[in-house]
Amino acid sequence: MNITKALAFCISISTFILLTACGGGGTAGYTGTGNTTAPNTVGAAGSAEGTWIGSYANVYNTRLVVLNTSEAFGIYETGGAVAGALYGQLSSNGSVKGILKDFSLSTLRGEDASVSGASTSPKSMLLNRGFQQLNLSHAPNMNTSVSVASLAGTYTGRGGNTFGSAEAMNVTIFANGAISLPEPVCSATGQISPHANGQNVFALSLTITGNNCGRRGNALQGVLYQDPDTLSLFVLGLNPAKSDTAFFFGYRN
Repeated sequence: MNITKALAFCISISTFILLTACGGGGTAGYTGTGNTTAPNTVGAAGSAEGTWIGSYANVYNTRLVVLNTSEAFGIYETGGAVAGALYGQLSSNGSVKGILKDFSLSTLRGEDASVSGASTSPKSMLLNRGFQQLNLSHAPNMNTSVSVASLAGTYTGRGGNTFGSAEAMNVTIFANGAISLPEPVCSATGQISPHANGQNVFALSLTITGNNCGRRGNALQGVLYQDPDTLSLFVLGLNPAKSDTAFFFGYRN
């Protein structure tokens, strides 16, 4: 599962920084600017929890976040071009298993596949997803606290969704946690707030506001993660049915 420099989040859900479906959504909610995520320590060997980086199918650069609830969010890219997103459940107890849905921009649909493998936390995790393999390592900065206010700024990258190709876009985060995705056709607004899971993971809530996307008013929930070393931003939101996505990957200007 790979993803590196060009993650895209077009919440038109047709383009994303998450935003493959133009979004809109209120900025109400968390308004504090000094809160930080409570960094968790890495679990024992065999745990899948944490933030991971590595390769997917030996082709894509990937970012994967696994919460302490076993919920997993990922995005992958190659050559700066976002290729898709991953979402599912990964349980771990000596071994790792579960289901990961791949929202590929090449097929424009999400496909489930069983996942099995092992984790030697906090070092590495090797997973087989169907006929493809995820070869991952723990992000070295996963226990570094990051505040909502420190994320403020504009990020340039690419975003996509289950229903269209990735597009260039700028995502803006404000000090109070408001997030704006002003994609030309499909726009979205929303809010981020500290996530109980910590580890630089933030809870994301988006509402599609674009008039020409066919998804106006749709609500997406997911996660946002910033690498404090490279200042790259990874965003992934999904609808309640987990059938539609909006994702973005980019770098701070």
